[in-house]
Amino acid sequence: MMKKTPIPLPITEYKRTKNKLGPRYVECMITNRYLEFPKSSIGHFGGGEFMDVNVMTFDHNDCPRKICGLVLTREQLLAALSACAGPESQDNK
Repeated sequence: MMKKTPIPLPITEYKRTKNKLGPRYVECMITNRYLEFPKSSIGHFGGGEFMDVNVMTFDHNDCPRKICGLVLTREQLLAALSACAGPESQDNK
């Protein structure tokens, strides 16, 4: 018999959604929307490693619903994130 690790309660809404959707999503901290990343990239096509990223929300039955899709490169995402200054910076542009 396997020993179960207890989960501290109460669980936060963020953690509940993360458990429901899995590791390949980024939740908006304000709205009921999130980015859903693919299990694998589409491939390399000269401009970088292409990824089909979905902008998602939940419908009135709390089921995932796709708003739109974006084809981005991994390199674009990493460059944009590395260009974002932290809260210690006075100029967050």
